[in-house]
Amino acid sequence: IPGVEFTAVTEVDDQEVCYYDCNIQKLIPKQEWMKKTESEDFVKEVALRNNQTCTLFTNQTGEILNPFSLSGAYIYQRRYGCTWDSESKHSNKFDAFGYNGEDIITVEENKYILSKQARDKWKEDIAEGFLERDGKDCVSWLNDFLAFGKSHVERIVPPKVFLLRKDPSSPVVCQATGFYPANLTITWTRNGRAYNNTVDPGEFQLNEDGTFQMSSTLRVTPEEWKWYQYDCEVNTPYGSWKHLEKADLKCNTDSATLNWREWVPYGCGLLAVIVVLCALAYCCYGKCRKSSKGKFLSQCTVHSCGVCVFVFVS
Repeated sequence: IPGVEFTAVTEVDDQEVCYYDCNIQKLIPKQEWMKKTESEDFVKEVALRNNQTCTLFTNQTGEILNPFSLSGAYIYQRRYGCTWDSESKHSNKFDAFGYNGEDIITVEENKYILSKQARDKWKEDIAEGFLERDGKDCVSWLNDFLAFGKSHVERIVPPKVFLLRKDPSSPVVCQATGFYPANLTITWTRNGRAYNNTVDPGEFQLNEDGTFQMSSTLRVTPEEWKWYQYDCEVNTPYGSWKHLEKADLKCNTDSATLNWREWVPYGCGLLAVIVVLCALAYCCYGKCRKSSKGKFLSQCTVHSCGVCVFVFVS
């Protein structure tokens, strides 16, 4: 299709595993385990699947967008995939389409939602067909990635925890960073009781090294900080926790690292996720969806699997 650009990025737990340029049909590994894998067949299979995805997207572009009156530049994004629990063996498929930053279709197990624009233009059975056709091999694909990247995907890295403040009149920030996977909670107490009144909870952020960080901000006056005993607790589901109090407070320009008590992981079920999405779509579509960020682009706290297409026509 003249003027159309297709790109795809495979992510495992929000970490880029490989990039595929559909225009030159080349797979570029991004993780060391993907670069060092000795299975040429696996790499070829990943490249083949991405190539087939690009071909499918090319064919679908007209089918999806023909009902709309297009002029100038437009963005088409698709994300489909599944979640899978290794203990219960339960999987859930999902499929979603976006056009110029607006939802067209959202499909999950046994239900689908069409936007008014799509409902007026489309035959409803199209949505069901996409989920059945593209979701059937998702769990198999997911397990392939888990098999070759198991040591990376299933690793556990404990967080470093800090209690920070710029100056006596600034908010107090409880920060956990350098942890993996993104499964952690930060809570505050005042005089031993749960406290949420002036707390701004943060969201998981991805570090450059593939680990995560998260912060929770306590907004109190210097007098309140002096009168009451405020404590921050960082908890994980892996058998460890951290308790910070006033004595642990650091200036946020201080590079000192707080001690972390012994890390004791325990067995837990693996909920796996792989996400394949488009690099350019991440930037362009993210700008279109500021009011509902995270709905289309994955914000996984464990693992998942999906595919997304980005189409840009000028």
